[in-house]
Amino acid sequence: MAHHEKRWHTGSIDISNPPWALRTMGLVALLMLLVGALGACGSSAEATEEVFTDPGGAYRMLVPPKWEPTTAGVPPGVEGWYVDLPRNGFAANVNVMDSAGVGMDLEEYMSMSVENAHEQVDGFVLLSQDRFNNPSGDELAVMEYRLDDLRALGVVGIRDDHVVVATFVSREEDFYGLRPEVEPYLRTLELLDPSAAVG
Repeated sequence: MAHHEKRWHTGSIDISNPPWALRTMGLVALLMLLVGALGACGSSAEATEEVFTDPGGAYRMLVPPKWEPTTAGVPPGVEGWYVDLPRNGFAANVNVMDSAGVGMDLEEYMSMSVENAHEQVDGFVLLSQDRFNNPSGDELAVMEYRLDDLRALGVVGIRDDHVVVATFVSREEDFYGLRPEVEPYLRTLELLDPSAAVG
């Protein structure tokens, strides 16, 4: 039986076409796109806490003072922050992106993401998955998973056929120390009406 099987590995990800990857792989594809892009460096700085609003108008999220924004190696339309200093060549990070035309609801999107991850991502292990409502009443999904020596926590929401994915990723040994600091901010993710930001 001849067929083509594409297996994704954390060290060799092509980030040249993120929308295609997100449509076909969902939440885990975002992590795979950004592991290499955001993992190289980082630092910490004090500033005033702020609400970050997506330039495209799809979401907003509370961002703490010590997260350092980065655009190095990040695909267009993706926002990224280092949340800790680098260790062994990798800096724990948070990235948020949105994509239009998802064509499914939250339940379908999460099912697709997990199914595709099991089939296409080496080392993927789903650890937990749940739902919650943010302070604005948006229903969001949260998923914790492992990819070899990395651990990730993703928060996902869909509004008006627009998916927003916020992902925290760190090395396994750093994850539980950083999670209590990072997760409350991921849970402030608020879905907006992207059409309201146009013109």
